[in-house]
Amino acid sequence: MSVGNLVRMVCLAVLCANAGQVQAGIISADDRGWYDSSGYHDPTNLNYVASIPVTSFRGPMRNFFVFNLGGFSTSEVITSASLRLFNPIENTFFGTYTVYDVSTSIPSLIGGGLGLVATYNDLGTGTSYATQAITSADAGTFVTINLNAAGLSALNAARGGTFATGGRWSSSTPNSHVFGFNFAGNLNDSSLVYETSAIPEPASLALSGIGALGVGLVARRRVRKVPAI
Repeated sequence: MSVGNLVRMVCLAVLCANAGQVQAGIISADDRGWYDSSGYHDPTNLNYVASIPVTSFRGPMRNFFVFNLGGFSTSEVITSASLRLFNPIENTFFGTYTVYDVSTSIPSLIGGGLGLVATYNDLGTGTSYATQAITSADAGTFVTINLNAAGLSALNAARGGTFATGGRWSSSTPNSHVFGFNFAGNLNDSSLVYETSAIPEPASLALSGIGALGVGLVARRRVRKVPAI
């Protein structure tokens, strides 16, 4: 068999070995909620409003989402991810929603209680995972918030466990809020959309190396020898 045919066969084997590795999926929130600036969170209330000070109800408020990543293994990498959050029709305000990391332990986060000001502060400070402008056009729709490199890194570090994000609303409109009035408690209206790519198995890496070696041999054979004079 010629070296050229060998290279073609190896390259085909490598392609087959790595085909179909990208997968996509959706994970509904495992838990969610809000904290007000006094550090209060009711764990039975699954509404996930975020607001600046609002005269008609508690405020300011910051929200959070918890996702179970137990279905992921270390043999796959999360290559892209976004939060998909339903924004009810009542939310017709303009502003910016920022997603942050959460350093509070997840049991404490979802357990809630009174006077947990440090947790409230945690939900709106730290490493930013995403920033999304929201307008009245987003009322009554699902808002997609793409996570940045820091968010993806945190997701991958949490594979096999749980992952949480905090959220803060900023707006120049007085008494404004976002994601309010989600009292139905439908966890499917807050989800994590993702794509993963499998880490190549050692056999695939070996095939890649053989393919590269074969290409090198072909290139070497094609070097023209100049006859000696």
